[in-house]
Formats: sequence, structure tokens, C-alpha cells
Amino acid sequence: PFMDWEKANEAQDWTGLTGRIYKGINHLIRARKQTHAFHAQALAFAVWTHNIHVFGLIRESPRGRLLILANFSENVQTVPRYRIHDMKFKGQLHDHLDGQNYDGSSDMALEPYQTLWLESMGKNQ
Repeated sequence: PFMDWEKANEAQDWTGLTGRIYKGINHLIRARKQTHAFHAQALAFAVWTHNIHVFGLIRESPRGRLLILANFSENVQTVPRYRIHDMKFKGQLHDHLDGQNYDGSSDMALEPYQTLWLESMGKNQ
């Protein structure tokens, strides 16, 4: 099939649906490349978050540990701080998706359908 250049150019218009999807996918790819715990040989295991609406996954490798939390609800959901601590994520947590830092000693509130890729920062790991 021939390349539809008109459709391809829609990806550059970030105000349209195609452009927003393209920009979002590129952001995920960049974040994934910069996150060492996504290495192919990293161990991955699901964890119970004490919230039926929030899926938890830990990726673990010699280069780092990552806690992935994904809210599959249309409502704000919370993962209790004791659960974050039990999974050995302490102190400041850096989210590789939005670049924000979170306090690991507080309950973790996730907006509807929000996903976090959290890594402990500094000596509190």
C-alpha cells in the first residue's frame, strides 16, 4: 500500500486526536528507554495493592527497582502507605511518566486511569 502522507502529517498537529495519540506514545517510548528497570532481563511480579481497582507490578534488576501502579477505575483510588512501605519503596519516589516526585510515606492517590512508574530516590531505597 502507498503511504498516506496526509494522514502521516496529522501526527504533527498536537491539537488533533492523531497528534495527541502520537505524542503520548512517543512520550511512553522515551520514558521506557530511560528507565533501567524495564531491561528485558529484569524480574517482574504482580503485587497486591490492597485496592481491587489498582494493579501493581514490581520490576527488579541489578540496575534498579520500579513499582508500577495502574488505576483501572473511573474514580480516584488510593494505595495505602503501609503497602508502599511493605514493598520496600521508601522516601521520595520519582515517577518516570510525569517527572513528579511523591512522598513514599503518604498514601498514594491515583487519578482515574492514571499510571505511575515509581522508583525510590537517593539513600532511602
